[in-house]
Amino acid sequence: MAEPRSTGRAPAVPADGARAPLAFAGARWADAKRAAAVVRLAPFDVTSPEGRSKERYRRIALNSLSGVAARVVTTAVGLVSVPLTLRYLGAEEYGLWAAITSFTTWMVLFDFGVVNGLVNSVSEAYGRDDRDAALSYVSTAFMLLVGIAVAVVVLFAAVLPWVPWSRVFSAGGSASDRLVRLSVAAAVLPVLVALPLSVVRQVYAGFQKAYVGNLFLAGGALAGLGALVLALRAEASLATLIFVCGATTAGALALNYVYLTRVEMPWLRPRAAACTRSALRRLMATSVPLFLFQIGGLLVNNSQLLILAHRSGLTVVTEYSVITRLYMVVASFIVLGTASFAPTFREAFERGDVAWLRRSFRRMVALRMALALGAATVIAFAGDWVLRLWLRDTAIQFGADVWVALAALMLAATWASAYSELLTVLDHIWVQVGIVVANGLVTAALTFVLAPRYGVGGALLAVGCVSVTLTSWLLPIIARRRLGAPHPAAGAA
Repeated sequence: MAEPRSTGRAPAVPADGARAPLAFAGARWADAKRAAAVVRLAPFDVTSPEGRSKERYRRIALNSLSGVAARVVTTAVGLVSVPLTLRYLGAEEYGLWAAITSFTTWMVLFDFGVVNGLVNSVSEAYGRDDRDAALSYVSTAFMLLVGIAVAVVVLFAAVLPWVPWSRVFSAGGSASDRLVRLSVAAAVLPVLVALPLSVVRQVYAGFQKAYVGNLFLAGGALAGLGALVLALRAEASLATLIFVCGATTAGALALNYVYLTRVEMPWLRPRAAACTRSALRRLMATSVPLFLFQIGGLLVNNSQLLILAHRSGLTVVTEYSVITRLYMVVASFIVLGTASFAPTFREAFERGDVAWLRRSFRRMVALRMALALGAATVIAFAGDWVLRLWLRDTAIQFGADVWVALAALMLAATWASAYSELLTVLDHIWVQVGIVVANGLVTAALTFVLAPRYGVGGALLAVGCVSVTLTSWLLPIIARRRLGAPHPAAGAA
């Protein structure tokens, strides 16, 4: 056979340098097409591992997209309501509102971790296709929370007249004792009414259908803004404004509860006969460490405002409340874009799909950090500009050191929170309890020391100290070890 004659030229094959960008672009395009293919309303067939994977990603996509949309609505409501109420109330009275609402966040401790623990229990039952267990968990949690709420209402009504609330919140002459007392009552009562109703969102999270609850969340935020505007036009008092905001949130939860238990999942309607000791033990196994975890988290996030009120005054409370509100808005978008992964991790773990869990967790962390890096860059270089655009005022401004500290805190907290969520959803919580309690104590102590001299910057340094120096590297080590120990169901699978 004759050999082909040489033309004296190199073969017409692109060099590796030319092929690489094309191959990369093609791979990314293929990834984008696969991601878009799961965004649909119709569920996938879950009888095969591939079908279960697609169904999880479908629900992740729906939950994430709806969560971001709901957050856009709630954020827009918050961004509009803050300057409205700040101009109406003034810096002193708005600082009092911020301090009171910060105090009411401690009321979540009265659920003793049951609400957060319900997600793991429901996800576990869903992963095992056990409706009876899910009903037992929801019924037990709901009835327990109803009893707690009633007891706390009675206790609070008894102590309300006797506590010197003006002194607690360092109100001084900014408001009368009667107004402060009424404002505290107006803030606390809607929170206690919403306590048992909060199981609704946990049920949706456990069944990977958070997109339904997100619709009610957005509707409640819009209703709250409308009610707030009407109250401002009627020249309502501080107590009335606080009650209006809390009551609309509780009302949206009540409507969501009716829809869940009467329309969507009537078989999941809580009933006393479905409450069991075994369900209570399962809930407590997760709820007790989560309760202690909540205490540490509240020490980190909410003790600062009370400390700042006494150490630096209500004006600094207002400044810190504004900058942390901006931080929380941005951080919530970062988390909401990926938070829907967490319930799928537990369901996949129960079915033995540990390889899928590891792969999806890496994707979640990469996406979350990319979002955090972009947000931190904007905060570090354009923080004051964003603040002026939001408040339409130049009275509140911060130096470059404050904005850089806030950006660093966002990166460290975003990285650590991803691993914290994974450990929590896998019931690996106790090790985090010690970390977060220590974090809370260190934050409170450093705020007490640094705030009088450095103001808002000192408070940010206090809250970021443990996050940067400890949790950002310790939690990833623990999480990686946990993923190296697969669930017993993996062998059967």
